[in-house]
Amino acid sequence: MITPQRLTNTDWRRVARWLGVAAVIVLAAFLWPERFGGHTSFTVVSGHSMEPTYHNGDLLFIRSARPSVGDVIVYRIPKGLPGAGHHVVHRVRALSADGQYSTKGDNRSTPDDAAPTNADIVGTPIFNLGPLPTRALALLARLSPALLALIVTTRLWPRQQDDGTGLSDVNQTRGRPGRARNGFGVVRV
Repeated sequence: MITPQRLTNTDWRRVARWLGVAAVIVLAAFLWPERFGGHTSFTVVSGHSMEPTYHNGDLLFIRSARPSVGDVIVYRIPKGLPGAGHHVVHRVRALSADGQYSTKGDNRSTPDDAAPTNADIVGTPIFNLGPLPTRALALLARLSPALLALIVTTRLWPRQQDDGTGLSDVNQTRGRPGRARNGFGVVRV
């Protein structure tokens, strides 16, 4: 008769590690960016044409999909039109027989001049992350030079450690007369 073996803590850790690796792989496949062959993208809403659905500064998580009438889409303005290549977030009003979409913003009374095709469509918004990530990234961009300077300064600043002898780490002799340590090695004094 075969008796079942109990799993040890090491076995459970190994299983948990493999499950974690599998979860990271699945998440990476889901979030793989469009520019590297994936189906995911992010777009920041610019303007008021989609209010009240989306507001200026909202960050949208987008997945590529085939839209239908009534869906909100993100498309690139086709070549040859003013603003070519920029992203537009609008709702699909109609699909013509030649494969062109008619779109319009929720807060606009007239349809768009551009008529995107399937090749111009980036995707449909899956969820709205709101304006906070956009503001945080803008703040980080403004503060990054100061943060970099602070990190470099704190890493290069000499440490002052008092071990009770009254001598700091910078000029401590450690029992060898005529020698002192600095932050870069030993120097004669």
